Formats: sequence, C-alpha cells, structure tokens
Amino acid sequence: MGERPTIAFRVDETQKQKWESAVDDSDEYDSLSHLIRLSVSRELGDAYGTGSAETTSGNRDSLGDIESLLTRLDGKIDGLTEIVESVESTVMANTAVSDATVTSVYSELPTSLHTAVTPQEIAEQVNVSKQEASIALAQISQSNAVNMIPDEDEPRYWREG
Repeated sequence: MGERPTIAFRVDETQKQKWESAVDDSDEYDSLSHLIRLSVSRELGDAYGTGSAETTSGNRDSLGDIESLLTRLDGKIDGLTEIVESVESTVMANTAVSDATVTSVYSELPTSLHTAVTPQEIAEQVNVSKQEASIALAQISQSNAVNMIPDEDEPRYWREG
C-alpha cells in the first residue's frame, strides 16, 4: 500500500483532552487519529469509506424519516382501500346477478373456514361464470352474510352455519 500523506493541525489543549476522553470512553475509536478520520468521514458523507457513517443522532433522524414515510404510506393505503370499496359499490350498483344466482351461490358456500372456496370453485358448483359468482359473493358480502379470507391468488369465502 502506498504511503498516505500526513495532515497536521493545531487545537488547544482543552479540545485535545475532550477528544482523547471520547476515544477512551468509546469502543468505536482506536485512536485520536481514528476519531478524527471518522468524524471527517461522517461530515463528508462517508467519503473515507468506513461503512459506519451514521451517528446516533443520524440513526434517530433516519428512524424518524422512516416512521414518517410509513405513516404516509399507511394513509395512502387507507385511501386506496376506500377507493376500492367505492369501485366495488359502483360495480355492484351497475352489475347485479339474479336473485336465483345469489341464492344458489349462498346455498353452496361451505359453513367452515377450513373448507372456504374461491369464486371459481363456487362458479363451477352452481354452473355460472366466475364473474357472476364474484358479483353474487360481493352482493352477499354487502349483507355481511358471508366471510372472506384474503388469499395470495383469490379470496376464499364461507358462511356461518
């Protein structure tokens, strides 16, 4: 490795003692030079490449930023949920299936969480399209007569026995 240049500067004795005390009181610094290099590195955005440029205060600020971001995201998710519910209501109002389809879908719903079914499975049982089964399930959901489990692929439905 090539020789590194030496940079010297003067500070008063009180300042030097504060810095030496900081080195002695901390496991983070190996020497006074190490303290100074890390401090300069942190000030310059970790240009020295130490990999530990965050201070305790910086960590708190970062956590506060993250918390603030999560709060905003939570608000946006709530807003999106309201939009989805509004769209579902609009679709329900403009697209309905017959009472006979709703009754058939309801009667075929299992009465146990453990045997909950997807709209596709209900559609096959009552011989309607998946879209009609989904609409009927949404209509039934409006009256809270059906329970739904969100799933990765499709929600699953059942009704109380």
